[in-house]
Amino acid sequence: METQAQIGRLFRVLRKNRISFIGIILAFLITAIAMIAPLISDNPNEQHVLRQYEPPSLSHLFGTDEYGRDVFARVVWGARISLLVGVLSVFLALVFGVAIGVIGGYKGGVIDEIILRVVDIFMSFPILVLGLFVLAVMGSGISRVIMAIALAMTPRVARLVRGTTLSLKEMQFIQAARAIGQRDSKIIFFHILPNVVGDVIVMGALWVGTAILVESSLSFVGLGISPPTPSWGAIIRDGLDHLRNAPHIPISAGLAIFVTVFSFNLVADGLRDISDPKLRG
Repeated sequence: METQAQIGRLFRVLRKNRISFIGIILAFLITAIAMIAPLISDNPNEQHVLRQYEPPSLSHLFGTDEYGRDVFARVVWGARISLLVGVLSVFLALVFGVAIGVIGGYKGGVIDEIILRVVDIFMSFPILVLGLFVLAVMGSGISRVIMAIALAMTPRVARLVRGTTLSLKEMQFIQAARAIGQRDSKIIFFHILPNVVGDVIVMGALWVGTAILVESSLSFVGLGISPPTPSWGAIIRDGLDHLRNAPHIPISAGLAIFVTVFSFNLVADGLRDISDPKLRG
């Protein structure tokens, strides 16, 4: 019964925030399209030299590019890459960032000071610049892009979690747990983390959109996903040279990025309403 009541409260909050509900639907549809890409599109790398720069039509919904490849197929398959990079990079950043932030905030002292200084150094670089530096050293590729974005986002997660942990550890229920002799590890897992996870999930949904933007930017400058694997940033880069005679190429990928990032931002807004008791009413 308690689970049903929680689900009911969740839907009531979402009904009040209809824009966030639309964002959830959009994010679900984009994810579903990416998952069934082989069923609804052709091979994204199949070339038809005689069909270069065709405008959008029933046979090619988003037209064709300079090699006669179906732009719709490349955009749909590119969604797989963008979502994979976005979700995995943010997941890794959350795992490492939460661990670093909780340890630093709870332990304090020299450990916290060292962690804080390292975090400050990394946060002095914009995410895109740090990602460019990492990929310039490591080389391009999906796994390297994921690690580069995760490394760039981890300090920001750690800073957020550290601040929340600092305020939590001074509360009475944490002091009471210490007074009865509970170990630090138990306090962290059973008292600190459950109160941190709400903020982390909200920011995680927001940062998925940021990670997608960073991946597209890295691919745009040639340090992201290696061709011929379709990537939204690479599609825009290839289409800019032919913007006058084939504007459908960069516009298609640009709209895909816009709708995806916008939907995840709306999802984060809805999650914030659900996790905040004041907004829940």
